[in-house]
Amino acid sequence: MKTTSKRQKKSTAMIIIMLMFILASCGGGAQQRVQEERLKEVKENTTLQLQQLRNDIDNRLEYLDEQIEKASGELEEQLKEVRAELKKQRDVVEKEMEGVRAASLDTWDQVITSVNKHYQEVRGKTNEVSKKVREMLDD
Repeated sequence: MKTTSKRQKKSTAMIIIMLMFILASCGGGAQQRVQEERLKEVKENTTLQLQQLRNDIDNRLEYLDEQIEKASGELEEQLKEVRAELKKQRDVVEKEMEGVRAASLDTWDQVITSVNKHYQEVRGKTNEVSKKVREMLDD
C-alpha cells in the first residue's frame, strides 16, 4: 500500500503543479485582454482628437479656398502657398491616425510619443498659418 500511496502523492503533486501552470497562464491571458481593451479605448480617444484636428484643418482649407476664389495676383499666390502648407499638416495628422490604428501593445509607447510631438507641431503651424492669412487679408 505504501507504493500506491507514493504514486498517488506523486500524481497529485504533478496534477497540482500542472493546474498552477494552467491557472497562471489563464491569468496572464486575462491581463493581456484587459490591456488590449484599455489600448482600444485609448486608441479611440487619440483617434478622436486627431480627427478633430484634421476637421479643424479642413475647415481652414475651405475658408482659404473661398478667399483664393476672391483673390487675385500676388495675394492669390500667397494664399495658395499657405493652402499647400495646411495640406502638408493635414497629411501629417492622417499619417499619425494610421499609426494609431496600427499600434499594438508593444508599439504604443513609440506611437503615442510620435502623436504627441506631431500634434503639437501641427497645432502650432496651423495657428501660424491662420495668423499669416489674417495678416494677408487685413493688408
